[in-house]
Amino acid sequence: MGIFEPIIHKKEIEEIYSEAESIQNNSINRFNRAKEQAESKLEQYGKQKVMVFGNCISTFCSIFKAFKNVEVADLSNNTNSLIKTEGTQELALIEQSVDYSKDLLKIGLVSVGAGTLTTIAAFGGTKMIAGTAVGAKLATFAAKSTATKVAVVASFAFVPALVVFGIVAGIKGKERLAKAKSDLAKVRAEAKKTDIYSRVYEEIIEVLDSYSSFVSRFEVKYTKILDRIKEMTSTYSKDSNGKIDFESLREEDQKTLHLAWLMTQLYYGILKQPLINEEGKAMEESKSALVDANNAYTELKKKFPNEISKIAEEPKEVARR
Repeated sequence: MGIFEPIIHKKEIEEIYSEAESIQNNSINRFNRAKEQAESKLEQYGKQKVMVFGNCISTFCSIFKAFKNVEVADLSNNTNSLIKTEGTQELALIEQSVDYSKDLLKIGLVSVGAGTLTTIAAFGGTKMIAGTAVGAKLATFAAKSTATKVAVVASFAFVPALVVFGIVAGIKGKERLAKAKSDLAKVRAEAKKTDIYSRVYEEIIEVLDSYSSFVSRFEVKYTKILDRIKEMTSTYSKDSNGKIDFESLREEDQKTLHLAWLMTQLYYGILKQPLINEEGKAMEESKSALVDANNAYTELKKKFPNEISKIAEEPKEVARR
């Protein structure tokens, strides 16, 4: 072959490397885009949870304390786990998350840091944080984030491998072709690995979008029911301690207060739901929890048809199995 050796297979080799470069670029671009979106959406959902606890649910807790002789243990006569009350204990757990969120809002979410907000978004639990002082709370969160690798999710530590292309001078056409095919095989293998991690992020994004959408839509209704029970506090007479006797409420208003409590439990059930496990993957339970939430709200519509009709358009179902 002589002087023609360098140009033999040239076109085929060029096409192979063009394909390899395209596969590699597309895979890495998908990875980077999904990683950035997942990180951003975790932080955003963390902020959203803090705002709902610190503002909406905080308002409910304040209003609810204006009533006395309310047997919260009897307010939930259903089997749905999201809104099955545990009485005053459940309210105390809700208030812990409220208090913590109010602390964060006082110091400002900008000062809180993305790691803490990411942890708030990713994890649920009976209370958002342990401790009293804000500094201690943040330190506890930081430790939890490090221990579970959620502030930067475990899979976020993955870095795509780059296959360096290059023709070694002096090797013959067939050898160059073989090297090109070998490089292409390496690229495909690395792209397959990278795409697995990309899909992990994309699943996290899907779950976060579903939760954020539900929380936003439910807030519309929840705010309306809060307005109604707030009006009740100015309608009925109070005792010397500033309390309204539940027994003095009209039946319609008793039901409204019942509904507000059950909606609070439903909201709390969703907000405390863990979304990501310690391996940095979206939890299957988090997906089914939204279906349960929609089913729970359907139960409330059946039990409180008149009261539900007086508040805003119902949240659309945002998740299905």
